[in-house]
Amino acid sequence: MKQIYFSSTMSSTATIFFLIMLPIYWYYYGPANFLWLSDIGLFLTIGAFWLQAPILISMACVGILPQEIAWNIDFIIQLLTGFQLLGLSNYMFDAQLPLFLRALSLFHIGLPLIWIWCVMKFGYARSAARLMTYLIWVILSWTYLFTDPTENINWVFMPSQNNWQFISPFAWFLFVIIGIPLFIILPMHLLLKRITKRFV
Repeated sequence: MKQIYFSSTMSSTATIFFLIMLPIYWYYYGPANFLWLSDIGLFLTIGAFWLQAPILISMACVGILPQEIAWNIDFIIQLLTGFQLLGLSNYMFDAQLPLFLRALSLFHIGLPLIWIWCVMKFGYARSAARLMTYLIWVILSWTYLFTDPTENINWVFMPSQNNWQFISPFAWFLFVIIGIPLFIILPMHLLLKRITKRFV
């Protein structure tokens, strides 16, 4: 008998949110916006609910959790003090964007809580680090090759965006594509292996 990891309520809620968010984001931000790693994390979470596949949660947790925590810290500090710490959540305070559009981005708050709860309850799939590395390489390569540098999706165009003269755009891209697995995925993999049970 197939083990049920996620309730039908969780799957239904995720589906409803996805069906509301998808056309609105597509209209206001365009399809390229869905290449942001935070959106990839959302898709992995919804996929985990639909497919009863907690390994997808492990992938999101090992590859995107630190960025989501950074977004939350940035958002809370700016909400409480007005100080722009990292600039990750600046758009949440842009009055030119409709309030309902910005409210949809509050999924950034819920995702880390869901991921942490899931890996603590169901365990961490050790293969997630390798699979997430492959996925991020695909996403970052697609972002670099096919998106507008002015949008700077996943920060792959930082030299062009900030007029950095000390590093070429392609060298920066190589740094990002190597740095995320090395400085985010690997430490998270080691941490999750240590603090969670192994997922079978």
